[in-house]
Amino acid sequence: MKPPLKTSQKYVRLAEHLRRSSQDSLTLTYEEMEGILHAPFPSSARKHRAWWSNSVQGHSQASAWLNERWQVASVQPGSVTFQRNNSNDADSCFRANGQQSSRSP
Repeated sequence: MKPPLKTSQKYVRLAEHLRRSSQDSLTLTYEEMEGILHAPFPSSARKHRAWWSNSVQGHSQASAWLNERWQVASVQPGSVTFQRNNSNDADSCFRANGQQSSRSP
């Protein structure tokens, strides 16, 4: 299994919120997420869809959801929908997003 990527301290609360959720799909407004984080998002999170990329390359915040087996399913004005990755393969979330698996082929 691939070791988890380090989650920035700023986004640990979001990771914990996703981990505790019993839902398979979760839509959160920016205001709800900022309340969870106790901090505002950078302006780029509201302006650029790429900020919500499911790749950690250049987007370290993505480790907050990828480590918890969630992916961003969609970004709407004012909110983001996360989708739980229910795959039995722990590395599938990383492979689907261009990350190298630590498992042998």
